[in-house]
Amino acid sequence: MAIEDVLRGLDNIVDNIENKVEIAIYECSADLLRESNMVCPIDSSDLRKSGKLKVEKESREIVGTVSYGDARATYAEVVHEVRSENYSEGGTGWKYLENPLKEKSNLYQAKIKNAVEEVIR
Repeated sequence: MAIEDVLRGLDNIVDNIENKVEIAIYECSADLLRESNMVCPIDSSDLRKSGKLKVEKESREIVGTVSYGDARATYAEVVHEVRSENYSEGGTGWKYLENPLKEKSNLYQAKIKNAVEEVIR
């Protein structure tokens, strides 16, 4: 077996890891969007409807982003950061994105770790 074959094999492993991790990051981001939508304050529903996710791969870096806010929901950051006791629906409130992320961060980390281990086993 030539060194080129070994290097090609390693490249394939890295590519497989990247693909599995990208899928895991997408799944974690989609879950976070669902979870945050359940606790996102709802009045006109514009804020919930503005939720979006994006997974970008640049070189070997894969980043999942979940965000809220658009032209109809320019107040997303204020609602997230300013505590209020005046929410129209019970169980909703501020930190609607941060709290679910904190609650599920260990699960998301484990999912990504498992994606890598699945390839290298």
